[in-house]
Amino acid sequence: MSRTEGALGVRFARASLFLLAVGCASHDAPRGPRPDTAADAFVADVTGTDAQGTDALPSDAATAGSPFAVAVVRFEPGRNAGFGQDRLPDVVLGPPRGGGEAMGSLHVVSLGVGGLIELELGRDAVDGPGPDLLVFENPFFRAGSTESFAEPGAVALSADGMHWTELPCDPTPPAYTGCAGARPVFANAETNGLDPRDPDEAGGDAFDLASVGLERARFVRIRDVGPDRSFGGNAGGFDLDAVAVVHDGS
Repeated sequence: MSRTEGALGVRFARASLFLLAVGCASHDAPRGPRPDTAADAFVADVTGTDAQGTDALPSDAATAGSPFAVAVVRFEPGRNAGFGQDRLPDVVLGPPRGGGEAMGSLHVVSLGVGGLIELELGRDAVDGPGPDLLVFENPFFRAGSTESFAEPGAVALSADGMHWTELPCDPTPPAYTGCAGARPVFANAETNGLDPRDPDEAGGDAFDLASVGLERARFVRIRDVGPDRSFGGNAGGFDLDAVAVVHDGS
């Protein structure tokens, strides 16, 4: 089986499980980080310091001034996380590897139910005309529908990594207003030449700093706020692919 065929199979199986779950009575478990020390231990492993994540761990390939994330500052996986963690930090750094409308990318890390991640950008996102920042997850449209299979996340921004402003996010489908994880991702650094910093080409979810009165941001936090669609697996919660700066003041 080719890598493409395998990826298609995984996404088809996941969508099928979702449809099966919709037809059954809802029995979502309580949200929030896992009530054990595994999350803290993994934060320490990612950051190389302690569970507070005070020191970032950059990718070996990260370059100063990159318009994408260059370091994972903090990661607190929620329940049913695990997918992609063995590829941190690189899996969420650099440009997106979108899968398009029909198949979400597998180049992601799953935050888990109620999990969160904080990233440092290679350059500041600066308020400009229209969107200033793009966040890429891996939603896709179910066959015959214009409603996406989405696992939304709330986005918070900070200039210094200490003082945060969370943008309004309503995780109610199908609009998921103000949330990341609603729109499919088209830009893929490995397979096409779409500009990952162009909101009209790249896909993903766009955010305007002016909407919350910010002039610039260097750090991005994403917090899972959607329902548990992991079906008991390790791909629960928001699946982060990448973050891109649209306006950097240049």
